[in-house]
Amino acid sequence: MNKIICTAKIICALIVFTLFGGVASAQTPPDSWQGAMTIRTLSAGCTQDDAFRIGKIAFAVYKPLSGGTRLQFVFDRTAANYLKTGAGQMKGAGSYTATKLGSRAGVTQFSGTFSIVQSPATVVATTPNVILTGSFTNFHDKTGCTVGFTALMTKRPANSD
Repeated sequence: MNKIICTAKIICALIVFTLFGGVASAQTPPDSWQGAMTIRTLSAGCTQDDAFRIGKIAFAVYKPLSGGTRLQFVFDRTAANYLKTGAGQMKGAGSYTATKLGSRAGVTQFSGTFSIVQSPATVVATTPNVILTGSFTNFHDKTGCTVGFTALMTKRPANSD
């Protein structure tokens, strides 16, 4: 009986080892900041519904230092990940491409422009907090919808999943 349990444990360990990529990497995950984003304004092209209304809050994750600046917003039932076109942090005026995960498991790609004031002006690995204030056109894949927002984020602790 003990040989069967031991063999099963070894097989399970090998399966887990294979599924999860072998030995855990000592590599540090990319720096990111997390917090909340509040919708401040909606243009006439936006549909004000439960998903998007002034005052609506989303979870926000900002990755300005990892080979392509990303800003992600996660609402109750949808999420979108915005990737800045070109190098640099997501500040000033620029364009983006994005991926949206819809409320019914749909995935869409879309693009638009942004205008963002970042504080501090340059984020570095030791920056404790970041504030982004600005707007996105075609927000969350809604053509003609420009959303004004403010996002307040804190550096995510190292070694957190």
